[in-house]
Amino acid sequence: MGTHNHHHDYNFSERYNFAGTAKIVSLLAIVAGVAVIAYGLMTGEIMRTFANLLLMGYYFTCVCAAGAFFLGLQMVTQSGWSAGLIRIPQAMAMILPIASILLLVIAAGGFYTHTLYHHWADPALFDPASPKYDKLIAGKEAFLNIPGFFIRQVLFMGSYCIFAFILAKLSYKEDLEGGLSSYKKSFKLSALFLVVFGFTTPIWSFDTIMSLEAHWFSTMFGWYNFAAMWVSGIAVIVVILVLLKKAGYMAWVNENHLHDLGKLMFGFSIFWTYVWFAQFMLIWYSNIPEETVYFYKRFEPEYKPWF
Repeated sequence: MGTHNHHHDYNFSERYNFAGTAKIVSLLAIVAGVAVIAYGLMTGEIMRTFANLLLMGYYFTCVCAAGAFFLGLQMVTQSGWSAGLIRIPQAMAMILPIASILLLVIAAGGFYTHTLYHHWADPALFDPASPKYDKLIAGKEAFLNIPGFFIRQVLFMGSYCIFAFILAKLSYKEDLEGGLSSYKKSFKLSALFLVVFGFTTPIWSFDTIMSLEAHWFSTMFGWYNFAAMWVSGIAVIVVILVLLKKAGYMAWVNENHLHDLGKLMFGFSIFWTYVWFAQFMLIWYSNIPEETVYFYKRFEPEYKPWF
């Protein structure tokens, strides 16, 4: 509906038309991505291809999950500043089911091709009679097993998708019907979602990323991933918002909104950096063999400049 104030007439019912250059570029990018994946598989670089697919799939899913987290956080803190741009994280959150399915497919493909999670997915590692027996991995069998991995993936990402879908629907309903009914439901649901999300995202990152190096373990890794997820999510919101404004949409969003988003991004970038350095410093100077190996590999010549 259109809303009037003393200075401007804004059309709050405007809808973004995904067409023209944006659509063409997106379709070309999809075609190029599929072609590169096919090239990687056909040239025998299967492990490298799946490693990159996992990285991109995890990043895509994290960004969408960050959109859902943004919705829940704004609702619980009763923030008013973000009301004018809330449709962007809602749109990100609504894509979460697609991102989750892609991540599950990539993980399943990694198991099938023995290119991902092979550090613990081989049954011989748990058999004391096998020459491949690994006592450390066998000690983690209750957690590191294929059925448990996929059950947790489905439960975690499935719950995030359900919360995201309901929160977005309640927001649309509140706009259409007014009143406090949808708002009160959203507040209670958001509080529950933040508890579920906060307790499960570290475990989700343990499964999806940390288990790639199953001998290594860090209690800080989950929060490091959460910080990266949150900063990346805010960055994507800012990029989409800037592009929409350049295209003539969301005229009611001004520099104050971008300033608030920028402060959030800056603050949590510092937190992200702090967690990374704290993990690096503590592990390195403690010289714990099973933990220093994580950084030792990254100090090899081919990785060190990027690291």
